[in-house]
Amino acid sequence: YGKDQLMDIAAHIPSKTLRETTKYAKVFWKKYKTLPKSPRLFAITKESKNDIVKRYESILRAKIESSQPPSAWHNPILGIETNDKNGFTPEANRFILCSTYRNGYGNWASVHKDIKSSRLFDQDWLLLSMTSNDIGRQCTLLM
Repeated sequence: YGKDQLMDIAAHIPSKTLRETTKYAKVFWKKYKTLPKSPRLFAITKESKNDIVKRYESILRAKIESSQPPSAWHNPILGIETNDKNGFTPEANRFILCSTYRNGYGNWASVHKDIKSSRLFDQDWLLLSMTSNDIGRQCTLLM
């Protein structure tokens, strides 16, 4: 989880409330530089995050390139099925994957902007109401 995703962190730790998690996070981010080996630990964390992004980008590239020519990224047919529980249609899933391929993995704000500016989803109010994080989770799920 990211530094500001305190609700997700609190949900992941059943023994702590959101209030306790928030209080702990404030103290932690004020004092983390005093931890022994903190620069080394944060460097390792940053390297790991970069490795994960590279791995997802290679998976995404393979999925897109195996489906059809990359030049037709805007309207691919990837054969993605969904059970509609999450509100994403097959067309939206295809668009999200292709937009992520074009913008880069983790660039959810740009993918979100592409969705909002696309005429394909003018009437899909559920998709238009999704946050950038929702779109990122869906892309990761699809991969």
